Amino acid sequence: MDIKITRRLAAIVSADLAGYSRLMGIDEVGTLNTLRRHRQELIDPLISEHGGRIVKTMGDGLLIEFPSVVSAVACSVSVQEGMAKRNEELQEVDQFAFRIGVNLGDILIEDEDIHGDGVNIAARLEALAEPGGICVSERVHDDVRDRIGINFVDLGKRELKNISRTLRCWAWHPARAETQKIKSTSEFLKAPVLVVFPFNNFSSDPEYEFFADGLSEDLTTLLSAYRDFPVIARNSAFMFKGKEFDVTEAGQQLGADYAVEGSVRVAGNRMRVNAQLIDVSSGHHLWAQKFDRNIEDIFTLQDELSLQIAAMISPTVVRHEGARANAATSEDIGHWAAMVRIRQRLLSADAQNISEAIVALLEQERKHPEDSMIQALIAWFNSMEIVSGTKGFREVRAEMVKRSKRALQLDPTNYLAYNMLAIGEQFHGHLDAALQANEKSIELNPSAGLSYAWRATTKCLLGQLEESIEDFAIMERLSPMDPLLPASDVNKSRSLLFLGRFDEAIKIARRSIDGVPNLPYSHVALISALGNAGMAEAAKDHAREFQERFPDIHLSSVFVNFRTRDPKDFELFKNGMKVAGFDID
Repeated sequence: MDIKITRRLAAIVSADLAGYSRLMGIDEVGTLNTLRRHRQELIDPLISEHGGRIVKTMGDGLLIEFPSVVSAVACSVSVQEGMAKRNEELQEVDQFAFRIGVNLGDILIEDEDIHGDGVNIAARLEALAEPGGICVSERVHDDVRDRIGINFVDLGKRELKNISRTLRCWAWHPARAETQKIKSTSEFLKAPVLVVFPFNNFSSDPEYEFFADGLSEDLTTLLSAYRDFPVIARNSAFMFKGKEFDVTEAGQQLGADYAVEGSVRVAGNRMRVNAQLIDVSSGHHLWAQKFDRNIEDIFTLQDELSLQIAAMISPTVVRHEGARANAATSEDIGHWAAMVRIRQRLLSADAQNISEAIVALLEQERKHPEDSMIQALIAWFNSMEIVSGTKGFREVRAEMVKRSKRALQLDPTNYLAYNMLAIGEQFHGHLDAALQANEKSIELNPSAGLSYAWRATTKCLLGQLEESIEDFAIMERLSPMDPLLPASDVNKSRSLLFLGRFDEAIKIARRSIDGVPNLPYSHVALISALGNAGMAEAAKDHAREFQERFPDIHLSSVFVNFRTRDPKDFELFKNGMKVAGFDID
């Protein structure tokens, strides 16, 4: 029997849970139960209240149809505000954040399902949204901007995957609910400035004053180490110690764009530290978190908290500025904003974004040949060429080391350059030199989570497998929402494989593939782990999928990074690959 297909105009909402694969990897049952509770208590009742119809669910995602675009956006805003309230008392690692895309367009109705460009665009808009935020098409924005009392940020025209035309997009987030205008041309000519104000001691014991001051000083030092933006000196920030002051006014007085403030409370043997990151121009909180700890070794506690807070603040500033840079035209931005845009594209692991990023990066090099970070980022791009299998490691490893060393000549404190030097030395087989470069990077910037993942990779190749797993755990603790976690999982799965923990290796490799499907290492690690676990048919099936996905892969570039200092590791790797049908010498 023919199924009747009809058309109509509808508002479409596409929503998914950010970091779903990571959450499932940590606790599958708990994640599913929490997701079910959020839907039952908040999301589904709001959809019903606004007249929406759930078309289908896709694991962590929802496709919803509304008869009115105003109802669709109002419901989406209520969902995100409700989720923000639910997350207020939770550690960031335990928070659930949805991305939502809203479009108004013509749809095809087939039985109970819907199809067409209108649906596809909603899905692409969802991918552009920040976790906890909403992204809408221009058509939606035009219909709702004067009718529901919220303001959107103009993201400019965007090219959306598999959509033939560019579309202007608009964004909203509950943490930045008022209008946020794009910075003027003059403001894009330099990096934003950050200040860390002295943390307040709200405990009854004045002895904890030194802890609050030490935390503020450590944060100033750690944030300076990122080299991403200037940080105002401790002496200037501490002029406000012990005074009543408005953070936005004080920040403006110091010439800061972003301010960090916080407090320390102690009760018995428990300490609570609150920290917030504030946009000085608007007074909006961009990030806030509570840290509850037992007081044991007070200096160890200070080190731990300062590392964690710095690891979360710096990427938040860069992401926030990056969104503004992406929204501006190329003529509107200066060197710093252009570099932020390039780094975001490199981090995406998307082939087209990376291709565009390297063209833009080489253009910046022509304009700024003495910029150390440019040299380090080109070396990073070289490593991605090797990891993705697009070029053999012999072709680019010398260039990678050359660029890294040039970056360090220009700026000996560039922690990223040391990480890239470490990877280059790895590709040359100089593992002790690589580890030395890893250690120097962490010494320069101990709160950069990704540096621990790169050191973990070197330790894996050295055969220090348990220590490697410990470093991966540090990276996940310092930077739980890092966009490069799936790429880090590639190497974590390899360490687990060599330890003979095949079930865990399979789980982590699959988590990596879910996050970044176009990295061949994770597929190869999965194949070998499946083979070693006695799952021959599954190994062969994935081997066929691997060869279809990567028909032009340089296999030598992939397999070489499974050769560790202990020959037994490569034999284990080969054994699993042979089960899947690969013939490796």
